[in-house]
Amino acid sequence: KAMAVLRTLALCALVGCAIGPHGASAFSTPIVVLASSRRAGVEAQHRSARTGNSHAIRGGSRGLGPLGLKATAAPSTETTSHKIVDNAAKCAFLANMWKTQAEGSRALGWTQSSTEPDVEKEMMRLQRASYTADALAKLMPFLMAKAGAEKAIEADPKAADKLPAEVRNRRVTAAVSAGEGSACGVWKELDGHWEIDSLFANTGVVGQLSAQKRVVDHIIELAEEEGVTDVRLLCSATPCLYKEPEYFGFG
Repeated sequence: KAMAVLRTLALCALVGCAIGPHGASAFSTPIVVLASSRRAGVEAQHRSARTGNSHAIRGGSRGLGPLGLKATAAPSTETTSHKIVDNAAKCAFLANMWKTQAEGSRALGWTQSSTEPDVEKEMMRLQRASYTADALAKLMPFLMAKAGAEKAIEADPKAADKLPAEVRNRRVTAAVSAGEGSACGVWKELDGHWEIDSLFANTGVVGQLSAQKRVVDHIIELAEEEGVTDVRLLCSATPCLYKEPEYFGFG
């Protein structure tokens, strides 16, 4: 019993107490809120310009001046079996399933029957599932509105002129696979640059990182096709990432 008590105390210390202010669960209140607040108004930028067979990447933060981080990286040569889905209705269907999965993981919580022997890793998995569940709950209304908008435009192209800017200028894409994970990204198309504000994955399967990377690569490819060389990753997307922003080319 003493060992069980000590293990419980260690878990509480790890997550910053199971119950936060006003009875909030540690799994529903992001522990990284402090990090996000310190970066309020700061955006990581992915500035890409074709230079032969390479991309020049420059990091910076809007409003605070450039960070001066520069790097040159060749285009990714990794081959994946992900299928790109640019249809909002299909993305909404996938997102709703992933939300249910993430909510289920959060509700179940940590148990001694967990198959993950690394307790800290298991707690991080649950925490990321919680972030994903919350993010998707907020995002579903937009995804449904976007799906309806695409259907309306398909029937009458002039319908695009009547859409609110939040729906018209915001797009969604997904990368799905049978064994390498699945992920989805949402971005806004603004004058001179694009902003990725959501980047989430199916938390119930492995391979989330490669799927998120494929989504970012696809968005960058679309931006280049349309002559946009400034793509930014907003802080609102970072809690659901499976690696630091630098891994995806943002500095």
